Amino acid sequence: MDSQDLDGQFDILHQKVTAHQIFINIWEMVDKLYYRGFIVDYIIMDRASTNCTFTSMLFTGDPKEGYTIMNMYDASHSICITHLMYILKKLFCNLESSK
Repeated sequence: MDSQDLDGQFDILHQKVTAHQIFINIWEMVDKLYYRGFIVDYIIMDRASTNCTFTSMLFTGDPKEGYTIMNMYDASHSICITHLMYILKKLFCNLESSK
């Protein structure tokens, strides 16, 4: 089985960390996983203020317009940054409106 066929979840837990530290740690992890043959397709974060600041560092415009960024280690691959509760809320609203 190719490593690209594996589904994996890696939790990164921090306390009292800045958005800049998250930025450095996330890209270090993406680089190390990419080096070992894994491709990061998406990152899910909660809406903590530090995470929101980190997310806004990645986008030039309104992040809600795309929620994708270019992988700085592989320009041909984008990474989706999202907030799980936002996805669930959108799904719920769409299900409710389809009744």
